[in-house]
Amino acid sequence: MGKKETFVKVTITDPDIAVRIDGVHVRKIRSVDNKVVERWDLEDYRSKEIDLKNGKFYLSLLPYWRQIDPLPVWFRTDNEGTTNLLVKCILTEGKPGFKHVTTLKGGKGVNIAGCYKIEYRVLRHSLRNLSILFVDGIGRRYMDKIVKSTGIMDIGDLAGKDALNLSKTTGIRVTKLAELIRKAEIACAIKVNEDGYETISDKRIIDLLNSSVDDLASRTNISREKIEALMDTLGDLVVAIDDGYIRKLALVDLFE
Repeated sequence: MGKKETFVKVTITDPDIAVRIDGVHVRKIRSVDNKVVERWDLEDYRSKEIDLKNGKFYLSLLPYWRQIDPLPVWFRTDNEGTTNLLVKCILTEGKPGFKHVTTLKGGKGVNIAGCYKIEYRVLRHSLRNLSILFVDGIGRRYMDKIVKSTGIMDIGDLAGKDALNLSKTTGIRVTKLAELIRKAEIACAIKVNEDGYETISDKRIIDLLNSSVDDLASRTNISREKIEALMDTLGDLVVAIDDGYIRKLALVDLFE
């Protein structure tokens, strides 16, 4: 039997007490062209199930109220597929870019608190869908400059960009941008075919990096050639991705 189709469903809720009558303007937007495909108002604690189809759509929400206090919007997100998903939100009004809120494993759910205005999206977990913050050496200062001046938020969007043109737009020196773009390109090329690595899929990347080829081969019954190929890929990961994020990853997070 094949794997289940990967998708996510979202429900919007209002945790406030019943004497408050609040609402939220909801827009379901197609990710590829930012076109609004559905719009509705959520009022009086009525909610609906929203299928974001693994990143093909995202939500824009603007709470409103008929009394003084603003509405705290909450989400219940359920990953009904088998592939890990990245959950991203803009949690602060006026600040561009999506914050990587959590990695949602297949069959799991999470509650996320909102704010006055929020955009919300879920993508398949991959290095190219991570925030550019996780490119090694970028830091928040460079990230803020890039996001604010170009709208580039994810690693996949940074890969392939022209360093000179980006330098003119962001004010970041060309050599630094060339380095960051190259690391983004390396990250986007990193893939591990799970065939043959199933027995170590739950191993943390940092533990694999700290093991020798001979030791892994003897303990796992995986061929030395496959272990060497894996270690080469993990070496590229170290070059491209911030060490703090690598420490959060297991091998399964790199599977195609």
